[in-house]
Amino acid sequence: MFFPVGFGNWPRIFPFAVLALSFICIVWSYSFFSNVNNFHVEVEKIQKERIKESLVVLRKLAISSCVDTFALQTHCETLGEAMEAGRFATSKIAKASLQKMKTHNKFEAMLEHYGVFYKAGLEKMPKKLKAYPEYKQLVEIKSYYKKAVSERSVTVGMTSVANLSFFNLLRATFTHADKTHLYSNLLFLLVFGLWAEQRAGAVRTGLIFLAGSFAGIFAQAVTNTGNPVLGASAGISALMGAFFVFFFKAYFDFIFCAFLYFKRVSIPIVWAFPLLYIARDVEGLLNPQASSVAYFAHLFGLGVGMGIAFYIRRSDPLPDGVLFKPEVEILTKLQQSSHPAEIWQQFNELMKWNRQNWQGVEIFLSRGKQFGVGIASEKEGRLCNLYISRYMQHQFKTGTVKDIVRVVQQFPPQLPLAQFVDSVPTAQLLRSADVCAQNNIFDAAFSLYKSAVPRLKDPLQLQAIARSMAVIANSHPHLLNPYKREA
Repeated sequence: MFFPVGFGNWPRIFPFAVLALSFICIVWSYSFFSNVNNFHVEVEKIQKERIKESLVVLRKLAISSCVDTFALQTHCETLGEAMEAGRFATSKIAKASLQKMKTHNKFEAMLEHYGVFYKAGLEKMPKKLKAYPEYKQLVEIKSYYKKAVSERSVTVGMTSVANLSFFNLLRATFTHADKTHLYSNLLFLLVFGLWAEQRAGAVRTGLIFLAGSFAGIFAQAVTNTGNPVLGASAGISALMGAFFVFFFKAYFDFIFCAFLYFKRVSIPIVWAFPLLYIARDVEGLLNPQASSVAYFAHLFGLGVGMGIAFYIRRSDPLPDGVLFKPEVEILTKLQQSSHPAEIWQQFNELMKWNRQNWQGVEIFLSRGKQFGVGIASEKEGRLCNLYISRYMQHQFKTGTVKDIVRVVQQFPPQLPLAQFVDSVPTAQLLRSADVCAQNNIFDAAFSLYKSAVPRLKDPLQLQAIARSMAVIANSHPHLLNPYKREA
């Protein structure tokens, strides 16, 4: 199980829209919970009445079909698959006479078969059964009781095709069936809506939510033959769609849970989001009888949110690697900084917005090498280690050797490379160092070898690397200066 966490940093803009929407959902839903409970009781009574009437008609349908196919030769084809699967007592039902069919067990087995079709949907009954008047009675019963449920649903905040209006859509958006429904929706609203608001702002976030909710509930009510709908799921799906469009190039942190094992992992949104969330709704839409969840409303709201987010991206574009608008101004200030303390201050502020702004890390390293790094406390040192370690892990995971060489060469002397590559496998460090040495990039090779040496336990491998480092140091004595300063 993957539980979404965030981008690794706290939101910088207070989430007015998300908190306001959450508050309205809680207050509105709690005010209707008692009505919803009464509604469930009424619906249960209606369903019992419907089943009671339908059962009578199903019995008549079973008898009528048996009379028309006395020897049950043709009826055998209809029931063949179910009989072969062992669903009934015996395949001899297909060859039984009318008198035998009326015995309790076999008649009930045949009635159960029609009941399976009835539960799956009247349209799934065999065509020859639809010609009987009993089938028309079943359709009328279903329509009558569905209308009765729809009429009662209005009193608890639901909406259907029979009572679509702006007020009913608004009320259905903020009404929930129970506490589980409410808080599961609020969880996704906080996780994804919070970050969408950091990018889109409070007003546009509210508009995305309402537009997706109204469109999704309307589409579900129209396409689902009048069944009542309620809940904020469609609006939340719209915010999830906006989240995907805004951040599909970034990585998102998840907590992976398996029994008592927990691990924080960073996964690319471009494939994690469709697999973990969109695929679930698509699967539910393809199998609508398996659940009462309004999957079509989810997907329709998702599409609305994605469409609005694409418009925002085009009308208010950001440079590659930048997730939030304030980063642009901070990057400009960082590029212009020449004082060590100011360089660190601007870099730290940038990382508070987006720890995946790799361009900002490279500018910081470059400016730090040129003017120095003004880290004044142990806490700032730990933060710097956290920021750059994640950057180095990303470079070794996705970058080429040329990228790694470029990064290593621009490291400031005050920042030892070894402390920022702890999460990089030793074998990968050594391979990169060997490639650098073979291409006469000795300063990068020396730094990478030096970072790998403390991890090595094989004496022969350690001696070989020590000889390589000695050869490089003899031909490039300036590489020893950083070590003397550290000593």
